[in-house]
Amino acid sequence: MCPMWLDFVSTLENPWDLSSHIDVMQEIWNRTFTDIDHTVQKANDPVYFLLLQRTSNYRCDVAKRGEIAVAAYLESIGLKTPDEIAQHINFYVPSVSHMHGDENSVKCYPFMWREAKNIMNVDGHIERTETKGAFCSRPISDTFAHFLEIRECIPQALRQTDHPRGALALATVSVERALRMYSTGIYVKPEDRRQASLRFSRKHWGVTTEEVMISVKKTISRGWKKIIKAAIPYIRTRKPHHNSLRATLEKDREAPNGYTHCVDVDSCSDSGSDIIF
Repeated sequence: MCPMWLDFVSTLENPWDLSSHIDVMQEIWNRTFTDIDHTVQKANDPVYFLLLQRTSNYRCDVAKRGEIAVAAYLESIGLKTPDEIAQHINFYVPSVSHMHGDENSVKCYPFMWREAKNIMNVDGHIERTETKGAFCSRPISDTFAHFLEIRECIPQALRQTDHPRGALALATVSVERALRMYSTGIYVKPEDRRQASLRFSRKHWGVTTEEVMISVKKTISRGWKKIIKAAIPYIRTRKPHHNSLRATLEKDREAPNGYTHCVDVDSCSDSGSDIIF
């Protein structure tokens, strides 16, 4: 029952708000326990509170997976010193204040793309950033794979048919959160009270989730196949552990922005046509 509920939550445009979906809880109960009568209700109902708790655990697991994915990514590209890491983070996930603009001038968030390359003009300034592979960066694919792992145990006939918009948005903001932990080149523990904004909660990441969702909702079926294809290699590859890079480092909006413009220009190549979802 719980995986089916999380599969549904993963399709929501607002995966932080579950207040109006008790009818879905009841439907899942009826499909799972066909011979047991039970009415799911908000007051004094263990089923209701169990599903809410499992959802909270799910979001926590997405946050942890994002941290693991980012640590693995930074280690894989060979960054060793805090200065190297800080410089890369400054490009990969720029300050929000630098990324707003109008429809024509808005800049992208490179961490949301598989490829992002700055094109310089003759004066040595960045003219534009060329991008490819929306929501297919290694850290996002790695984190999104957590949702695919949960879905594995659900029979095909019982899986949600809507695209997992909520799962992709949560994976994206989880990765940004984890990347910002390295913004100074030194890993900052999420429980550090001075870094309250790093806590993975609706209060701190709800608005960002809404902005990311603008791009997610624009993703077409072919784009979803590419996203899923990119995530499949990461299924069952991560276990919670203390990454060596992290251990080393611990020692030593409302205008258009990069969140809202992560949409691939459609291409016939690498369409993911071999993916069944």
